[in-house]
Amino acid sequence: MKYTEESHITTLKEVEAFAKHLVHDLHVPIHPDDRFEDYVNLDNGERQFTQEEAAIGNRLMAECFDVCEKAGTDIYDLMFPIIEKGIMDGIDLNY
Repeated sequence: MKYTEESHITTLKEVEAFAKHLVHDLHVPIHPDDRFEDYVNLDNGERQFTQEEAAIGNRLMAECFDVCEKAGTDIYDLMFPIIEKGIMDGIDLNY
């Protein structure tokens, strides 16, 4: 899935899908508190997202926090198992 300026996250399923996209498709070692412009590929030292992509990612992560808060769900409890599964599946998360 490609997330764009028109994309929005409004459900817990969409929060999960966003996390899975970042971990499984983009191989990003996400943490809900991190800003997207801070992600750097450790292999080559380059930023993993353009400024535009980082702005979209930051907005979508803020929407994830809002959705989880409204649903009474801890965002960390929801996202960390996705990250752990990525690691267990052998995905190189560019650490």
